[in-house]
Amino acid sequence: LFRPLLTAEAEETEPEQREPQAPAPSKEPAAGASAAAVMQMHCQCHLCVSTFQAQMSLSMHFKERYAPKTYECAECQKTFKQKGSLTVHERMHTGEKPYVCLDCGKCFRNGGNLTVHRRVHTGEQPYKCDACGTGFSQKGSLVVHLRIHTGQKPYECTQCGKRFSTRGNLVKHLRVHTGDRPYKCSQCEKTFTQRGSLTVHMRSCSKAAHLACCMPDACFP
Repeated sequence: LFRPLLTAEAEETEPEQREPQAPAPSKEPAAGASAAAVMQMHCQCHLCVSTFQAQMSLSMHFKERYAPKTYECAECQKTFKQKGSLTVHERMHTGEKPYVCLDCGKCFRNGGNLTVHRRVHTGEQPYKCDACGTGFSQKGSLVVHLRIHTGQKPYECTQCGKRFSTRGNLVKHLRVHTGDRPYKCSQCEKTFTQRGSLTVHMRSCSKAAHLACCMPDACFP
């Protein structure tokens, strides 16, 4: 029921579906070319024209984006280009979380998630908004924040055309059309479309139930 407004153009495929070839050194630059131009030509991907400062970086780029997927998960048959990616994925099936936060004991499947989590304790906010200076612990949070300044709303409701800056807000909005009310009060069974609305309701509902239990029997007919 939702789709991003901006969609990437379909990639063209060769008729024979040949495997992409590993990057080869670029052609020799013209005489008199600058050192930067020479470096750029020798470290440019021939498939997507991305440029890199070193041949090793170009090789890693090729392996990550274009190398055939050769590692398969025995549990769900999902394939990966790198063995390390498969190892992390397999922990979803085994439940293994070998990376432990020394501050709170929370465990994670990979070191990257632990690094991001540690910023909760350290207060580190390495991602800064150039427009207002607000800091964030995760790059994704900065991307969403920047839409406040740009006005970008890439998620559109296919039912009414209303647009949203985050996928989560679109999901909440869609419940207006579907009638879905997934949050239910355990006291009175009233339902809500958003968790926040249920939280507010629960405070008043629990208080009313507590008062009813504390009132003398004589107060009831």
